[in-house]
Amino acid sequence: MKRAVVAAAVMGLVVSMGFAASNEVSSVNIVGYNVDMVPGSNRFNLVAIQFDAFDPTLIGVFGTNQLTAGGFPAQADQVYMYDPMATPPYSTFALKKSFGGDILGFFDTGAWFGQAVNPSVPAGTAMWLQSASEGAPPQKTITVA
Repeated sequence: MKRAVVAAAVMGLVVSMGFAASNEVSSVNIVGYNVDMVPGSNRFNLVAIQFDAFDPTLIGVFGTNQLTAGGFPAQADQVYMYDPMATPPYSTFALKKSFGGDILGFFDTGAWFGQAVNPSVPAGTAMWLQSASEGAPPQKTITVA
């Protein structure tokens, strides 16, 4: 009787190992960190990109589903990027959405009715994130990847 129980247990272990070996598991390793944004506080969150992003652009680092998009800049979370060689040294970008709700991409808030842009974000870049001031959702956590 004991041998039958042991044999059944061993057989069950071998079968379950076979199932485990046949299941494919894949994942994407993400390097990054979280930033807590408080809406409507007019507080800025400093974000530093201390790594080479897989896609070193605003969309590559933030995606299009984390920051609040808006029909106008005040309705959107804004990203302030510093370039000491530019005049003025800060450029401000925000995700723009159509009146139908589709995300159109990042736009320079100074050229809101121009074309979508996707500025480069190389390692060593520092940016300020500012929460939307109009109709912002509750506090949220952004993953910088």
